[in-house]
Amino acid sequence: MKKIIYVLFAIATIFSACKKEEGCTDPLACNYNTDAEEDDGSCILPDGCTDPLATNYDINATCDDGSCTYPPSPTFSLEVTGDTLVTGNPNSQLTSHLTVTNVGNQSLDVRCRINPIINASGTEFSFCWGGTCYAEGTLTSGMTATIAAGQTVTFPDTDAHSGYYDTFGVSSTGKAEFCFFDDANPSDETCFTVTFNATGE
Repeated sequence: MKKIIYVLFAIATIFSACKKEEGCTDPLACNYNTDAEEDDGSCILPDGCTDPLATNYDINATCDDGSCTYPPSPTFSLEVTGDTLVTGNPNSQLTSHLTVTNVGNQSLDVRCRINPIINASGTEFSFCWGGTCYAEGTLTSGMTATIAAGQTVTFPDTDAHSGYYDTFGVSSTGKAEFCFFDDANPSDETCFTVTFNATGE
């Protein structure tokens, strides 16, 4: 009896060892199994774009087919350059002059806004743009500067930008973002961050 059981166990073991591994054998499938020797019909083939960020995202797709397309990167009409760090004596007003160039193909009426990032108590930011200067507390210029296509506005032009930081004799560091945008299309905006280091160094 024991002998019969041993023979049956041996036969079952042999058949088990000879059984082929099943799975998806199609290399194009997302669930391709390199160890599979026998296809079990489970292959999931590319059927659309699976990236939610793509313009042609297919919510029903389960296997990406490489067809995803994306919206073009936004292009901005203004290019801003200048010093990212301005240092000076805390007893003097620190000044930044940024250069603004219209790299677009049409004339723009440009406004400037300031976004104070580091503004210690007792210090003040102010700025000039479009021929007018604005005191502490004004965040967006009331006036625009008209910049023709290809034109650059730079100090000491009348419309040019000047950014100011006053610490009134106290050593301090401030940081502000100056943004320039098309008045007719505020999303067409370019920003530039300046750090003011009034430490006397």
